Amino acid sequence: MIPLISFFGWFDIIIATPFVLYFGYKIIKWIIGKLKKQPQEGEIETPDVES
Repeated sequence: MIPLISFFGWFDIIIATPFVLYFGYKIIKWIIGKLKKQPQEGEIETPDVES
């Protein structure tokens, strides 16, 4: 990790990290959504009536 920081510089790390975290989160969420939809294709999401 230290060589990476010295290669890119602190400024680039501070600027790039939020974008990496944001897009990484979006991609992981999308993959999880895809994986969840495939096995439960017959199941339709219904709103909770209990409340």
